[in-house]
Amino acid sequence: MKNQVVLFPIDFSEHAEQALSEFLKMAGTSIKELLLFHVAQRHEKKGLVRQKSPEEQLEELKKKLPGLNKTKLTFEWVHGISQDQIIERAHDIRIDWIVLASKGARGFDQLWGSRSEKIIRETSMPALLIPPGAKLDPLKKITIASDFQTDFLSGQLIPIIELVEMTKAHLDLLTINTAHKDLSMQERIHKRHLKNRLRHFTPSFSTHFNKGSVSGGLLDYCRDEEVDML
Repeated sequence: MKNQVVLFPIDFSEHAEQALSEFLKMAGTSIKELLLFHVAQRHEKKGLVRQKSPEEQLEELKKKLPGLNKTKLTFEWVHGISQDQIIERAHDIRIDWIVLASKGARGFDQLWGSRSEKIIRETSMPALLIPPGAKLDPLKKITIASDFQTDFLSGQLIPIIELVEMTKAHLDLLTINTAHKDLSMQERIHKRHLKNRLRHFTPSFSTHFNKGSVSGGLLDYCRDEEVDML
């Protein structure tokens, strides 16, 4: 993320503010520009209660998060449906990263919500999802989960390498094994390729056996092994 442009969709909710706070602790002074993007929905006026404008909400946010004043900040807002507008904006301008605050449903949905999934599937830049309660500073352990059925492309590894270099975190390569079987010859070749590409970071390789689902195994491993980022 160093010297890069980051898009952070913000709805000014408590969990979004918490996610932004953690992101600023991790990368605020190293990024080139932070674009806060707010999508407002049109609501009918009820009584005489005046809703705060997006600009007013931004000024309040700056007071809560002083780190916003230490990076180049751009703020934009539009009316519309949030995920559609976020996807459109990400396509319109050059963005290096998109950072999303997930709303935190139970189980694996804490990491992967329907809105986040649509945005990630329909954009091409690296994405970082921050669930409620996540702590990114200090970041000690980053885990990559793979079944090694396909080879990693160079472009897929660059964002991970950038994060490891920026945070100095330990890199862990994880396989969730639900069938209790060994890797195939092709999978072992893919694993060897990945190990060679990441050799400068001396990553660890872990296998977690789980009788249930892969998603359940991932959550169990992250909790038991104190993984900071997956």
